[in-house]
Formats: sequence, C-alpha cells, structure tokens
Amino acid sequence: MKKLIAAALAALMIASPSFSAHVYAAEADLFGEWYLSSMQQGEEVYDASILAMMGMTATMTLNEDGTAVVAMGEEGTEGTWTMENGEGTITLVEDGEPTDSAMSLVDGQIVISADEDMTMTFGREMPEAETVEVGAVVENPELADFNGTWNGNTAFFFGMTLPLNMLGEEFTLTIEDGTIQYHHVGTSYEAGEEETEEAEEAEAEEPAQIVEDFTLQGELVDGALVVENGGDEGTVNLSLKLHENGYMTDGYTEPAETEEAAEGEEEEESFDFRYYVIYEKAE
Repeated sequence: MKKLIAAALAALMIASPSFSAHVYAAEADLFGEWYLSSMQQGEEVYDASILAMMGMTATMTLNEDGTAVVAMGEEGTEGTWTMENGEGTITLVEDGEPTDSAMSLVDGQIVISADEDMTMTFGREMPEAETVEVGAVVENPELADFNGTWNGNTAFFFGMTLPLNMLGEEFTLTIEDGTIQYHHVGTSYEAGEEETEEAEEAEAEEPAQIVEDFTLQGELVDGALVVENGGDEGTVNLSLKLHENGYMTDGYTEPAETEEAAEGEEEEESFDFRYYVIYEKAE
C-alpha cells in the first residue's frame, strides 16, 4: 500500500496547483467564463473527469476590456489577453513577473500552450467529478461470498477517487474459499542499496516497475477477509470487505463522524484522511 500511495503522490505533483503560474487563456464566444476540461503533458492526457476527481478545477475569465483572471481553486492570477482570427496570447502576472503564453481557438475550445511539453484546454462546461460510492458494508459474509475474480480499478485517496491505471497500478485478486491468487503490477519508489547514494544525489528516487504474484491465505475476521504479512517477503497485508452494492474494498474504514461545534464556536472543516482500494467483480 505504501508503494501505491507514493505513486499517487507523484501523479498529484504533476497536476498540482503550482501550475497556476502557467495557465493561459483563449476563446469561443470569448468573453466570460471558461473551465479547464483537459490537460496534456507529453503523451499523458488527463480529461475533465480525471482532473475533477483530483480536485483540480480551474476557471479562466476573459473580460471585454482585455483583462483576464485565471483561478486554480480559490487562488486567482490576473493578467491580460488578446485574440484575433483564432490566435492570441495571454499574459499572467504572478509575484510581479509577467508570463506570456500562446492560445488558440480550436473547435470551440481554448487551447493554451503552457510550454513545449504541456497544453491546457478550456471549454464552456464545468466538468463534474466521477465518484465511486461503495455503499454499506456487508455485515456477516461467508468465505464463499468473496469467491471470484476481482479487479482493482479505483483508489479512494484523501477525499478523492483516483483511477489506478492513471497511477500505473494494477491489482487482480482471484479468491476461492479464503485462498487468494494475488497479482499486482505497479511502481516501486524504493531505491535499492546500490541506488541509494545516487538517488540521494539526484534528490529523487527513480521508479521501477514491479510484478508480484502470490498465493495468499486469508481468514475471516470480524466480517473482513484478512491477510497479514503475506507474500514472499511478508509485505502483503489485505483487509477485504464486501459492500451491499457489489464492490469489494481493501483497507476500507467508516468515515469519521463530524463533531458538532460548541455554542459560539465555528465548526472546524473536516478532512477525509482515509485510503482504500476499490475492486469490481469480473463478470
């Protein structure tokens, strides 16, 4: 699970709000609000639903007087824009430094070239996040209820639902009466002994692909199919729960109850720190 968290953090760094200094505008009816609908970095493309799932929403406002505002979340950056015959420039000023970016009107959308490797596309519709609601946990399952082949497709990660394939992760569990065929293809960010010094010098660890195939034995504990310290190196831990709407999860816990603020005090904003993988049963 630590490896998957590291991969998720790496993916989120690629799409972090630090890019707000490089968001630029373009047009369609030009004036008014535009919404970030996709982003491409190299060969990786993040569409609107993926961006919304990551909590990465951005708006761009183009005003008739040539001023512009680009906001990533609640943080806005002001600037100016020009557009003629579908081609133009947006200039944003952050920390007193202006930055120019080319923008184009393509098929009714605004495409901004943030740099040689990244483009951001804005459309007129606000994207909606695709979410996965796992529903209530099955209270007293039998071992046989877990039988079948289950494919991990999503991770609930600190309040967001992220597709595992976007994180470079793949999980398949084939279960029969408590015996689990565990298959995992993913990324390891842990440097080996020979690589540690080089990684420290580079201030980053180079990821490497890993493949894990294990036969694990689980036992039913308080309604969950549990594996502790499984696999060749004793590093595989599972806590599988079935849900009434057909999902299976690994590591699921109930959301924390929100405490009511005392009279005269402001209610504190709660944050969901849970992390679990969501599986769907293969047909």
